[in-house]
Amino acid sequence: MKITRAEKAALIITAITVIAMIGFYSLRVGEASDGFTITTQRKVSEDEIMRGRDSPPPENVETHPDSTPSLVNINTATAEKLCTLPGIGPVLAERIIEYREENGGFDSIIGILAVRGIGEKMFENLLGLITAEG
Repeated sequence: MKITRAEKAALIITAITVIAMIGFYSLRVGEASDGFTITTQRKVSEDEIMRGRDSPPPENVETHPDSTPSLVNINTATAEKLCTLPGIGPVLAERIIEYREENGGFDSIIGILAVRGIGEKMFENLLGLITAEG
């Protein structure tokens, strides 16, 4: 059975939502009598997942200490503005624009995972830099 692109995107969105709802955890083997300890790394707010607000910019993005980076709205940004995001070049920018025009925009930032060429790693790098308002 072959999974369609839309089904794969839905599965990824569901997985990310579940992870966000319970928080991120790591296991440290051998620290407890039962063999492992669960340690909370960072809680993620629903707003951070759905709109990208209040999430810190990725470490590889330069910001000035006295300024807050403005969010790029993936529902309205031009190709040039999308190209300012890490990992987004002209080809991906056009795919994002095509996708939003064909599908009526993005309901949340997670929807960008349905764009061909954008995977979980790139999505993680975009957290805190994008929004899907309007």
